[in-house]
Amino acid sequence: MVSLSDVRFSWASQSTQEPAQPTLDIESFNLRRGERLFLYGPSGSGKSTLLSVIAAILKPQSGTIRVNNTDIQQLSGVASDQFRADNIGLVFQQFNLLPFMSVVDNVTLPCRFSSVKRNAVVSSGGSLRSEAIRLLEAMRLPDSLFNSRKTMQLSVGQQQRVAVARALMGQPPLLIADEPTSSLDTQARVAFLDLLFAELDRSQSSLLFVSHDESLKHLFDRSLSLAEINHASLSVETAY
Repeated sequence: MVSLSDVRFSWASQSTQEPAQPTLDIESFNLRRGERLFLYGPSGSGKSTLLSVIAAILKPQSGTIRVNNTDIQQLSGVASDQFRADNIGLVFQQFNLLPFMSVVDNVTLPCRFSSVKRNAVVSSGGSLRSEAIRLLEAMRLPDSLFNSRKTMQLSVGQQQRVAVARALMGQPPLLIADEPTSSLDTQARVAFLDLLFAELDRSQSSLLFVSHDESLKHLFDRSLSLAEINHASLSVETAY
């Protein structure tokens, strides 16, 4: 599903007299189809930067990146955006729900930007709304919230589950989750992962889950420390 080879990424240096130090220097990284991979490392180690590179949000200075059989380094800016919309579900650290839209409309949002995801829903025999509700129910959210426009008044756990339902909309081949459980206690984290894995079994999506909490790694098919693959001499992660 994901393959990186000789990838180097550096943020622009703040000094014109010193060359920028690489944040990412990855010789090889692979994620298999259907695999659930736990990637861990301390804050500032480059985890979010790596996710942005894989999601075609950032372009590295060198290397090859293939996602779902596509060399995303060769895509233009517009083509990169469309590829991401069609192939990737993203769960952001802060969830990024839109406060002016209802919970259901937040979940169906990916299908506004991707005919691939929209067709995947329609071809399964359902409507966008019915699929959104199915996902919200799978995340065990009460139906009293489905039409609520006060998404920012939801609890952290509820916002998290809405964000995951949105990322799963249209059964994207790849789901990327960036520290989605950082605000939850241990028991809530495990319960959340049980729900997520059950839905992944249904969609057969690959999962790249990034966290600094190593206590969760035994729940995944494979765990990997970013330090094992990132040979950057200096890692300075900048939020995107």
